[in-house]
Amino acid sequence: MERDGFICQSCGDETNTLNVHHKYYIKDKKPWEYPDNLLITLCEICHECEESCKYIITDFTKVLLAYGYTCNSLTDLLDWLRKLPTNTQGISLIINTVRKYETHQIKRSQK
Repeated sequence: MERDGFICQSCGDETNTLNVHHKYYIKDKKPWEYPDNLLITLCEICHECEESCKYIITDFTKVLLAYGYTCNSLTDLLDWLRKLPTNTQGISLIINTVRKYETHQIKRSQK
């Protein structure tokens, strides 16, 4: 946190509770054994969003595989997303998480 000036590196929050976020985990490594480049300071809300996104990405990957879809390009993936029904539970979760994050970012920028 000291390296990041005790500021959320996602939204710039300086007042709310801060967390050290591990960008990814390495098996058998203790939290304090990670190199600096794998750690980032995030406020509690941004940290929640990041953690939620990890699960969303994992679940989304499983859905892609279950549908037999392989993505050769970002364009293919976006086309596939546009064809999904908007009431799909997974898509709703992604949209709600993004909206929560965007709302937090907007509030932070107004301060």
